[in-house]
Amino acid sequence: MDFLPPKEVAQIKNQIQVVKNDVKQTQTEEQSQREIAKDENAKGDAIYWAIYNLDRKNPNNQKDFEHLPPKQLVADILEKDRRIAEIMGEIQQLLAGAE
Repeated sequence: MDFLPPKEVAQIKNQIQVVKNDVKQTQTEEQSQREIAKDENAKGDAIYWAIYNLDRKNPNNQKDFEHLPPKQLVADILEKDRRIAEIMGEIQQLLAGAE
């Protein structure tokens, strides 16, 4: 049961429709602003991560690196140790000859 005169009911319905339109327009603007904020955030992330991303791979790294078998590694180390001992002996002879 409606006790208001029809003119006031129409006025109230008109005001409700205006408020609904305002809400719809505000929601549209909010969505637009959210999209702009999302795009700007993506731009900022692109700048930030390009500078500070520590996950980047070293561009100078050898790509075709292969591991040698353990026996080969031991043999290489022993050969280098032998060569170092040989060079140290030569240095020792030079120092003894300089005295």
